[in-house]
Amino acid sequence: MSLLAGAFLAGLAALALPLLLHRLRAPSETRATVSSLMLMRETEESVTMRRTLAHRVLLALRLALLVALTLAFAQPVIDRAMAGVVPAAEPVNVIVVDGSLSMNRPGVWSAAMEAAEDLLAPDARILVASDQLVSVPDLDAAAPGSTRLDLAGLAVRVEAVLAVWPTPVGGWRVHLVSDMQASAAPERFNALVEGLHWPLTLHRVDAEAPNWAVTATVEKVRRSGVEDAAPATPRARIVATISSFADAQRQLDVSLHRDGDMEQQ
Repeated sequence: MSLLAGAFLAGLAALALPLLLHRLRAPSETRATVSSLMLMRETEESVTMRRTLAHRVLLALRLALLVALTLAFAQPVIDRAMAGVVPAAEPVNVIVVDGSLSMNRPGVWSAAMEAAEDLLAPDARILVASDQLVSVPDLDAAAPGSTRLDLAGLAVRVEAVLAVWPTPVGGWRVHLVSDMQASAAPERFNALVEGLHWPLTLHRVDAEAPNWAVTATVEKVRRSGVEDAAPATPRARIVATISSFADAQRQLDVSLHRDGDMEQQ
């Protein structure tokens, strides 16, 4: 056991005050010399004895109160290890890294990897989140993809994965490393944690970068040909809506990729 404010133990010197007052109030004995006890009458001292006992009990209570106050101000701390108490197990980190298309921007993925490395701990688990939630053995196996991440349903998906894994003694602590794209953010902030039964900590990377996103795509199919001829060949037209979440205007180049190959820009 140790004391956070051991200087307050000097207050134990105040115990001398009740002792001194008790000694001053104690009745003093007066001795006299007499020539004969013939005229003396015997009396009982039970009342005096009861008063003396009550005074001693009161003195003990006053001393105990002063000792308790002094220890309270000294703030004693009991070492858990010395007391034989086993400390609680630390939770295991679950690092969820945003693997959406926006994480491919220059400098964003490297910043995410640095943030994830700071969270690495024994038995830590790593998940890469985009349209799918993939478990990887280490950060070297993680890479961003070409799809988007919906943060509104991420908590439920993470909870489903944690339900399959054996729960550690200290439980889980979930860390989300993401650029927090505005297009992926839920309408309600609570949707980030709804369905998740473990603590969630957000780690935002590249927070100052402006945000543009493809918020909608519509495929329009039309057929070309004439009657009584061969079946018309369908032609598809994709209309994409680009939304800006930045403060300033900017001209953007938009390209269409299919199976990794650029179709049109």
